[in-house]
Amino acid sequence: AIWLARVLVEVRPEDAEALGLLALMLFCESRSAARRAEGRYVPLAEQDTALWNMPMAREAEDKLRTAGGLKQPGRFQLEAAIQSVLVQSHLTGADLSLPVWTLHGLLAQKAPTIGNLVGLAAATAQVHGPEEGLHELAQLPEAVTGDYQPFWALKAQLLQQLGADQQATAAAFRRAIGLTEDGAVRAYLIGKSTQQAG
Repeated sequence: AIWLARVLVEVRPEDAEALGLLALMLFCESRSAARRAEGRYVPLAEQDTALWNMPMAREAEDKLRTAGGLKQPGRFQLEAAIQSVLVQSHLTGADLSLPVWTLHGLLAQKAPTIGNLVGLAAATAQVHGPEEGLHELAQLPEAVTGDYQPFWALKAQLLQQLGADQQATAAAFRRAIGLTEDGAVRAYLIGKSTQQAG
């Protein structure tokens, strides 16, 4: 996929979204080794940055910067920008949750997909607390969220943070686990749900 994105950039070097897509792919791929440490799923906040491919991450930053200079804002550039800020936050230890939330808001306006709206809810929870994040999730239509695993994983996490409704938390974890096809992610969620239960 990265190879195809590179070809697209070569063919259309003035296409900011092509550059944004390549940057997004590079950011995600640069962390792939850390995301699967010894076969386990490791979320970004817990990843060992020594396992990141920093030359690839720097290339992603360069492509994103070039895209921004073309003054053609778009969805992929916003997604890449979110990844960029998350990387900087993890590397420096700085709390950059507010700019991440702002970027998620812009992304949700430009492309209000279920994935982007759940992402906005997660970013909202980081800035304004789990109750606000759950409020954002509650606005999403059940017809779309019923079988959407990230919705239930986030809901379980936010309910767990509140620590109020153990039954609802356990139910959300069960739903998320049941919808998870990736074995490593399923094991991670089972571990989180056990922490909640204990």
